[in-house]
Amino acid sequence: MKLTLKTLVAALAFASAGATVQAQTLFQNSNGPCEFEPVICASDACTSFPDALSLACRFINEDETFSGADFNGDGFADCVALRPETSSAPTPNLSVLINRAAGATACEPGPGDQFNTSLDYDLSVLDEDSGNVVAGNLDSGNADIGVASTETDELLQVLNPGAGFGPDGSILVPVGADYALAGRFQEVPNVFSGERNTALFDCNGDDALDAVVLVEDQTPEASPIASARINILRNNGSGLQNLAGAADSVPLNVFWSPAGGGEFLDNATLTIGDFDNDGDLDVAAAIDVHNDSGPTEQVVNVCLNNGSCGFTCDDPPTIDLFAAHPGDNPEPSSVEAGDFNGDNNTDLVVAMPELTLPTPAPQGLQYYFGDGTGNFPNTQFVGYPLAGVLSLDLSALSTGCYNNDNVRDVAVVSTDAESLFNNVGVFTSDGSGGLNSPIALIIGGTFADGIDTADFDQAGGDDIMVLADIPPGPDRNAVIFMNGLETVGAIAGADQTADLNQAVAVSGASCTVTPEITQPFSDPASFEVIWTVNPAAGATLSGADTLTPTFTATAPGAYTLTLSCRTRCTTIVTDTKTVTAGGIPVPTPTPTPTPVLTQGGCLADLSPTAARPSVWAWIGAGLSLGGAWLQGRRRKLKTR
Repeated sequence: MKLTLKTLVAALAFASAGATVQAQTLFQNSNGPCEFEPVICASDACTSFPDALSLACRFINEDETFSGADFNGDGFADCVALRPETSSAPTPNLSVLINRAAGATACEPGPGDQFNTSLDYDLSVLDEDSGNVVAGNLDSGNADIGVASTETDELLQVLNPGAGFGPDGSILVPVGADYALAGRFQEVPNVFSGERNTALFDCNGDDALDAVVLVEDQTPEASPIASARINILRNNGSGLQNLAGAADSVPLNVFWSPAGGGEFLDNATLTIGDFDNDGDLDVAAAIDVHNDSGPTEQVVNVCLNNGSCGFTCDDPPTIDLFAAHPGDNPEPSSVEAGDFNGDNNTDLVVAMPELTLPTPAPQGLQYYFGDGTGNFPNTQFVGYPLAGVLSLDLSALSTGCYNNDNVRDVAVVSTDAESLFNNVGVFTSDGSGGLNSPIALIIGGTFADGIDTADFDQAGGDDIMVLADIPPGPDRNAVIFMNGLETVGAIAGADQTADLNQAVAVSGASCTVTPEITQPFSDPASFEVIWTVNPAAGATLSGADTLTPTFTATAPGAYTLTLSCRTRCTTIVTDTKTVTAGGIPVPTPTPTPTPVLTQGGCLADLSPTAARPSVWAWIGAGLSLGGAWLQGRRRKLKTR
């Protein structure tokens, strides 16, 4: 089909079928100098080959949320792009993009210029077969950088000395950690389009980021049988250590025959998630094996974690991708994890760029919905309508909270070497178990590869960064789509008082989204609510996961209640209030010998004498008997 403005508009309308074009307001489309941030390749022939393929802006936490890679310690997410060795760029580079944070300059239309021009560093020990770049805190400081190299069989760690990596143009000296098992021929697969075959995650709950590297194993090198494995590098708190031994090189139970069968590993990618709901992060890997005639095995296998970085991968593999598309070529280019239908179980999504059936829009995403036990009994295919209009390949995936409905969403890079309409497809949830029609964010360049997600401006909705060649060049650019959605807020309400051992309803609390979500994503924002109390001793909170908990104090004092509001994908927003329990103690007055009260009968005269030294006095609500106070019950008015 010949691409014209009319067909492009029609394609975008089709992509938003069932809604309105307001879907595009989820993000600000690129607007020239405001969102094109130069990144590496400034003096190289970037327009002839997509040199920078891999991008990292965040890392995963134990609860499956993400934290931004903060290189300079200002609390905002920064990013790093990797350019491995190529024929046109013989010196490998890491390019660091530092977020301008609150100092982002104004730019109209759309958001401000969010990042500084990249700082480019020489990492000469890398080679062309290097894995993807990763970022996270490896030594308990600010975020560090890692990348697996086939040149040295090491995961190279560029440790952050404090607030960054030095002046532009510096030569970086990494700290290596061997990822290949001694005595075996193991290499990290090529990264073609920004897919991920290395990840940082805490696999044993010690608050230190460990690493997993997907490797191809062919031992000896001329062996007729090859296989895929995940190798685990543990962190001792000061950085990643060498592969500990055979137990940490775990077979994925996928094998192929390079010699007799002419088979080869065409693509391999992995993701992290808690697939069996045991609180430990697991690994899932998508493996694509071909021969000259086409695909021979295409699977996704899940490797469950025992909580101590001990992994067991399913045998046979968990998901046969041919099953959803018999007779076709699913060809998994990327895999990501997240709860995409809001049932609190972690799901998988696979990008499939090479399907031929059905037409005219064969490409799309295959969702596999988890049941919380490591199995994925239900699946759904969502086609990408632009695939029927543009000659594009769906390559790398990312996930994020794009429409603030407490369910994770998906973004995928759609790339081509010639068309300027490379784009990012955004697939959002509808908040009730379904999926909205995808929308397309036009990049305006070619060779779009590498994608990541973070809330760069801390405004509530996740933003997207993607690498692409933008004419006229020669710079390769990081193209940024700033999410124009909401700011999340928390209001704990006015301070309150409470009687001891009496339950009081906590009032006035709310979680807010400004402005509220509008069509076509009309599902209301939903929040995870968490209340905590300090000090914890002497008080209890019932219903601490609601906006109206009940507070009970057994000891007097001032208690701080903290309300945390968040959508599952955004930064937690908090507010506090004070609940004073037990009132203010009544001071003990100085006794007086003056008779206070006389009355006939048994209380005729209460003046103290030598035989009767006690003084009885009613003062306020307290009764004093020989200096010992019997204090009556007092109740303070509650405020709302």
